[in-house]
Amino acid sequence: MAMVWVVMPIVLSYWLQAAHFLRIGNGVGFWCSFLFPLLLVIKARWVPKVVMLGLVVISVNWVFVTYQILVERLMQGGDWLRMLLIMGFVICFTLMSMAMFYTNALTRRYCGMK
Repeated sequence: MAMVWVVMPIVLSYWLQAAHFLRIGNGVGFWCSFLFPLLLVIKARWVPKVVMLGLVVISVNWVFVTYQILVERLMQGGDWLRMLLIMGFVICFTLMSMAMFYTNALTRRYCGMK
């Protein structure tokens, strides 16, 4: 049960990206983001690297999405500060979820250490 709480931020980061893809109508992106966390089931040394690389790609994508929304809001004269704070939190959460791979539970699972 403890392992569920350790991987939850990682899974949520991918599922948040999947929800974004679903919202914009990208079915392939949705299914890839939705199913990608299933790699965590595999006990191999390469899994953390691949999943962390995916989290970095997702974070970079969120930066581009934030910029696009910011430009739209500024052109329309709409409220942009709240959106910027929310998207900043989403980006930080996605990047910080990579830290879960440095917990004792995931280090033991994928590296056989500790």
